[in-house]
Amino acid sequence: GASRKIVLRFFEDAGHEFGGLSDDEVSRFMLETPLHGAHWLWFGGRSLGTNRYRDFSTVIVLGREELPLEALEDRGRALWGDRAGVDLEFVAPGEDGALRLPDREVLYEMSDGSAKAVRLPCHPDPLIRRVQLQTRELATRQLVERLRLARSDTRKRVILGCNMPVPGLPVDELVSWEAFCPTRPAAALNDALLERGGMRLSDAGLTEDAPKVFPTLGAVKSYRKREGVDACAILGALSPRLRGQLHLVHLQEDRPYARLCKALVLAESGGEALCSAETIWGPLKQCFGAGADDTRGARADAVLGGHRIGTPPVSSSS
Repeated sequence: GASRKIVLRFFEDAGHEFGGLSDDEVSRFMLETPLHGAHWLWFGGRSLGTNRYRDFSTVIVLGREELPLEALEDRGRALWGDRAGVDLEFVAPGEDGALRLPDREVLYEMSDGSAKAVRLPCHPDPLIRRVQLQTRELATRQLVERLRLARSDTRKRVILGCNMPVPGLPVDELVSWEAFCPTRPAAALNDALLERGGMRLSDAGLTEDAPKVFPTLGAVKSYRKREGVDACAILGALSPRLRGQLHLVHLQEDRPYARLCKALVLAESGGEALCSAETIWGPLKQCFGAGADDTRGARADAVLGGHRIGTPPVSSSS
């Protein structure tokens, strides 16, 4: 989930065009169309009351809903401006004439009871701050509550892509954005799995299977020289569930001058991974799983056509 504006940008960046459609038609399309392996929702009325997402296991909230200061104070005036005994405090312009909310220390509710806090822009007037709390912090909580956490029989995962504490939502771990972001090879693999179901680890394979992350051979070579591209490191950056569904295979495409290279394939078994590899990349001269001595990769131990995956088969061209 995110603001509707951000969700729309994700869909447009993915190539969807909404020219000639009404706002309701665009909203319906985004709500009903999975993108990047996720179902999308946004802050506001769309995230209220629905049970559509109660069986989902993970919610990711990107950013936060933040009303412009003038709109926030206008709501305060509408609610309390004519109430007797109420003297609202409004933010005064700074020396440059700009209106800025002052920062205030806000405590996290940590699940282990530790004391941690962050400074956030907060309105100085207690009543207007209540409006801000309702439209900002609690808007995030409404998105999270679509998982129906209180009634769930299974443990679920909540990822907030924002440093804002949310009342009533205990935090298990605070992670920097840099630490949370995947490495470039892991990001490339995510893209390749969504688009094709696998990714080759050769220079040409990376540019062809994950062109958004590695658009040119030069980009791959430069990254490989600086950081290296290693199957074990890529797998280590993934969730255990996804890692358990990936299989490391060695393949050689059936074309002139093709070399043997490694690839990661999403499959239920090693045998399925080998079949999927040929479906993804076309005819292959060779395709076999990681051998028994390859303890760093994901091994495929299935049996295919009487041949134990893990030892190179005879080349199909021989």
